Amino acid sequence: MEEPKLPENENQRLKALYDLELLDTDSDKHFDRLTRTAKLTFDVPIGVISLIDKQRQWFKSKDGIEHSELPRRTSFCGHAILQDDLFVIPDTLKDQRFFDNPLVQKKPKIRFYAGYPISSFDNFKIGTFCMMDNKPKKINQNDAEIFKTLALIVEHDINYLKLITIDDITGVFNQRGLIKNASNQLNLCTEFDVNAILTRIKLDNLNSINQRFGTTEENNVLVTFTKLLQQYLDESDILARVGSSEFAIFSSGKERELIRYNILGFQRKIEEYNIEKNLDYKIEFSYQIVDFDPKQHQNIHDLLSSAKERFN
Repeated sequence: MEEPKLPENENQRLKALYDLELLDTDSDKHFDRLTRTAKLTFDVPIGVISLIDKQRQWFKSKDGIEHSELPRRTSFCGHAILQDDLFVIPDTLKDQRFFDNPLVQKKPKIRFYAGYPISSFDNFKIGTFCMMDNKPKKINQNDAEIFKTLALIVEHDINYLKLITIDDITGVFNQRGLIKNASNQLNLCTEFDVNAILTRIKLDNLNSINQRFGTTEENNVLVTFTKLLQQYLDESDILARVGSSEFAIFSSGKERELIRYNILGFQRKIEEYNIEKNLDYKIEFSYQIVDFDPKQHQNIHDLLSSAKERFN
């Protein structure tokens, strides 16, 4: 097996990837539609939008594969980002670079691969738009152009997302907005030895509300929940919606007990709201409070991950 080589600009490439703030974010229906379109258009079982991290490839969107990420050293996409155009392997078993690759020999038993490199605004290749099949396949020039067109749509939309920092439903920051605004505060906290805390809040039954009452009611819950939560925050707190049913609050210079006290007050407010409105459902949530620890956390990403892990 031939492992993919590192690009000469690997450090700058990784910085461009991290600046997009897409790694480990929730799935996106728009990107899922594009991977689905590739699958149906080219009659293949697997379509993926892959971001190439330092030691892994992580799938922003996937259709037809179980894994959310795979090692970079066995990835086909690691080879694809070294190209300037569409990278095609018609039959992996006839290619000396890939015939003994674990992804060929074992599930998903890839025999055909086509991947187009996705670049950041500043022209660093951060991932690929790719399709795979478990049988050999050829791709003609017309199909190649169609596939590249889809890939360029993915590239445009990934870069456009970086410009958006506000959640369009609740009006608070999204995850990118949180990271952008809280990173500076966290640096100051570290420099001046001020404690920093991240509280992650999860609406426990939002999916069931959507299934029973529809998207409009789901959005109403999100807006109501946000407005009530904001009543228990200080001006220095940074509130963001970081997932379809999750929020995060970054606080600096506050004691953990004060944050817990405010959350319990908010919990009582939600209970009062449920009683007052007497709807056919109740708003319920759970939460995790994580103290910033420089021995465990290097940045806001690490804090968010620590809090999310505790929900699982």
